Amino acid sequence: MSSIRDFGAKGDGRADDTLAMQHAIEKGDGVVHLPRGEYRLTRPIAVPLDQWGRLGIHGGGVAKVIMAGAGPAFHLVGTHTQTALPTQFKEGVWQKERMPHLSDFEIVGAHPQADGIRIEGVMQPTLRGMLIRKCRHGIHLVKRNRNVIIAECHIYDNSGVGVYLDHVNLHQINITGNHISYCRRAGILVQNGEVRNIQIVGNDIEYNYADDGDDCADVYFDARQGTIREGTIVGCTIQAKHSPNGANVRIRGGEENPNQVGLLAITGNLIGSQATAVHLQSCRAISLTGNSIYSGYLNAIVAEN
Repeated sequence: MSSIRDFGAKGDGRADDTLAMQHAIEKGDGVVHLPRGEYRLTRPIAVPLDQWGRLGIHGGGVAKVIMAGAGPAFHLVGTHTQTALPTQFKEGVWQKERMPHLSDFEIVGAHPQADGIRIEGVMQPTLRGMLIRKCRHGIHLVKRNRNVIIAECHIYDNSGVGVYLDHVNLHQINITGNHISYCRRAGILVQNGEVRNIQIVGNDIEYNYADDGDDCADVYFDARQGTIREGTIVGCTIQAKHSPNGANVRIRGGEENPNQVGLLAITGNLIGSQATAVHLQSCRAISLTGNSIYSGYLNAIVAEN
């Protein structure tokens, strides 16, 4: 295990520890330990997994990374371009890229365009026990990813989206046991792209709204220019505060093709305290059962088109 302090990091919250972080990841033994301290970054830490190999970054719950520049504190980049079929993996992905693991440290934004973690082209990225706050987007997935796990994280008080699936081609993501709260655009936003098998289970997803915003939602599936199908929202507390055109759960597809979003089970949740609790628009095969739905200030359930 390589300590970032072995590569010159000060961890005092004032010194620029960007190079020390980059060198610890690039030149260390693959497991980067962040001792108690505050590590200030001034630019994103790019992690090309095919070059640097399997990676774990762990903080034991006592480390803070301050992102003082624009962009993500950590940018994980893989090379997988196929499906999740075993026959479609290059051996190099298994040897160098699988399951990068970030756990048990805090990322706090100190720049208006600071993000927490950006992931693209990665197989089995695993984020556990993270605290991400005061950023723009907490966890931002783009392009193509497979078999993602986000578990036991605190994604709190961000100006954009807590967990953002942004025009991503992604099959299999489990978002489990997290607190995702006070993100002003959305708690979880899946926007366009091609997403299959999304499981949102056992989370506290609350107060993701902006008083002066529009179209905010705690959980928002927007497939007007993409496809989002096959998944569950189960056993969550999903509540907010009345905001303009806001919703707790919003699922929106294309008006001409209801197959763009659907095959979703929304079950056993507590949903309420927004302009609309559940908003379904141009979707197909939504099972909405066994929920406690309360205080939709304008509507409890709206189903359109």
